[in-house]
Amino acid sequence: MQPANRIRLRAKTPCAPQQTPLISNEAQPAKRIRLRTKTTPVQTSLISNEAAFAAEEVKDARKSVYLLTFPHPRRAKSKDGVLLVAPGTLSREELLEKIKDCFDNPEYVDVKSIDAGCSIPLYNVAIFMEFHKEDALGIAQVHFHGGVRAHQFRFLPVKRALLKRHGLACHFSCKHEGYWSVLRYGSVPSPQKPRSSLDPKPLLWAKVGKHPPLEESVHEPLTAEALRHRRLAKDAHAAENGKATPKISDLDVYPIVIQKQYRNSADYPHAHLDLISYVKAHASAAMQAYVWKNRARLSALIDDVWQWETVEDALRNAKENRLTGVRRAAQGQCVCGGLWLTAVVDPFLANNINVKDLCRDVLNALVHGRSETTPVIVLAGSSGGEGKSLFLKALVALFGDESVFQMPEKSHFPLLNLERGPKVSFLDEWRFVNKSISFSTQCLWFDGSPVPGARP
Repeated sequence: MQPANRIRLRAKTPCAPQQTPLISNEAQPAKRIRLRTKTTPVQTSLISNEAAFAAEEVKDARKSVYLLTFPHPRRAKSKDGVLLVAPGTLSREELLEKIKDCFDNPEYVDVKSIDAGCSIPLYNVAIFMEFHKEDALGIAQVHFHGGVRAHQFRFLPVKRALLKRHGLACHFSCKHEGYWSVLRYGSVPSPQKPRSSLDPKPLLWAKVGKHPPLEESVHEPLTAEALRHRRLAKDAHAAENGKATPKISDLDVYPIVIQKQYRNSADYPHAHLDLISYVKAHASAAMQAYVWKNRARLSALIDDVWQWETVEDALRNAKENRLTGVRRAAQGQCVCGGLWLTAVVDPFLANNINVKDLCRDVLNALVHGRSETTPVIVLAGSSGGEGKSLFLKALVALFGDESVFQMPEKSHFPLLNLERGPKVSFLDEWRFVNKSISFSTQCLWFDGSPVPGARP
């Protein structure tokens, strides 16, 4: 059996502490109709109400997402004398090329502007063909809607280029906060915009890769801000119509937890008390009743909220190997101002431990994993307080609790979850005289051999 690297340390000092369609050139107010039959509800924006889809141009807006409308011209020339082109004479593909050309060659008035001469990076475009209302002759002219997602920019240079370079009059709506919103406007039917009026074959373009399918792209991502606005909109609508407050759900607790940063940790497992205190003082009666009803599971609910909020980071950590995680952390900024390094290195120097060799052993274990040729690292102290735990606890913060197997629980299945393949096993305050794990199993563990583990 390959012996474990055993290092004895002497203690020196304690460690340092529904949107309306743009059919005509002028937006018309929606008629209010009282329905007496059951209707299927239409999904609305999480963040915005109907006013968010009003076709307003804000000249000073600097956004990354706009809804473009190319109406059929009412006159032959623009105010500047430019001959206008009817969008109905263009195909979707031709219109896409003209849009891309104008993002590559925007028309700036101020030649001294820092943006002058610069193209605008364009990431996604969606083009929808629709028809205006019939005119006096009974003709319904073609018009287009275009959803664009680009590097944050002011739309006037692109609008100017569309007119001067291609004779296309275009309207930029600044009311859409996400690319999902413009896609939803062009592809999802509503009471004011029936399915028969929508484009059955929209053109979708992406600069990198393939544009995601519409059915996956028209939903607003779940965020704390979106959930908060949706709840406020529901409460306001119910109050305005004299109805009872809509039923509270776990998702209504989500924005409170995130915005107030109520979070459990090993040092502070009392985030549920913070939540209760806030709800008592500031939340609605419905929210207070909900929290009271679910008081026994508030702590677990808070943990679930943070799992959803940080799922992207957790997924990235789960997919990358140990060495990649170490390199990523090394390239990041120090979060303790160098205090951890000093508190860890001083005890090693006091005990004549070669820090470079020890770090090389840890790196070797992370690269190759536990095997018969890679001894398990064991730090043994004489009286405690030598900084062993402080040194290796950084691995838990680096890889995350879910990727680190820590001290086995005293049960019939002490090695449960070890079979799931955690990235690191960190046994803090380990004792070799352990009643939960047999001596023979310990030998296999420290030898680098396969370890049998019972489970239910």
